[in-house]
Amino acid sequence: MNKLIRSICFSLIIGLLVSYSNCWAAEKNSNYAESSYCEEDSFLDSAIEKFNEMTIDELNDYIDSKSNDSANSSLMSDDQGDAEAGTESINNNAKLAWLAFASIARKKGYPCSATLIECSVKNRNYSEGINGSFGKKIKNTAPHKNALKKAKKSKKKKYSSSTAFEKKDSKDLYYSLHNVNYSFLKIKTGNLPATYTVTYSDTYDFAYKGQYKDMLTTLANNAGWLSQHMGVLHPIKVKITFPC
Repeated sequence: MNKLIRSICFSLIIGLLVSYSNCWAAEKNSNYAESSYCEEDSFLDSAIEKFNEMTIDELNDYIDSKSNDSANSSLMSDDQGDAEAGTESINNNAKLAWLAFASIARKKGYPCSATLIECSVKNRNYSEGINGSFGKKIKNTAPHKNALKKAKKSKKKKYSSSTAFEKKDSKDLYYSLHNVNYSFLKIKTGNLPATYTVTYSDTYDFAYKGQYKDMLTTLANNAGWLSQHMGVLHPIKVKITFPC
């Protein structure tokens, strides 16, 4: 896994240097990406399907190859035209590397984290209703159970606050959501016991962090932060609703 994160960081750092050294090329590529969104989205969906069929070792090798491709693209960018093509190639390689990384995360038992990485690459907000993968995990955590107790104790029709999922609660929720806002809606019908529906909301993005408790988390987070500045990853809105 450390090898994987280093490969992604290497690819992204090269891309960042090329992008900042040629702002005009980066701007043009941004306009291109917007105009060809549908075509690119189909391409990324196909890549996800391909990665889901690969083994973890194959995915690691694929990311290494994309890192090498990015290095070669940066070395060949001698003039403005080459810089445009080089920046576009590096950004595409970085997107594919992140999607491959998401597939590895899913295979290692982090489906929620994988889903949000994929949505971030594709610049798609994520929403989930009843029986979703996030909801199933959240229901069993201490933060959710404590929040539900507070909502019931408040006796309000709508109770809102915030909480955080830590590694001890769920590593998958820690990496994908961590700090979240929530809102419980109380539903009372006649003499029947009250029921509650909860909505968890978050913005999935990366802020630069000097040092987490472990180097792997630090590298992954800061690689994500670099990716946002390159336009490889995008901040997305996350909304998870389920009855409880």
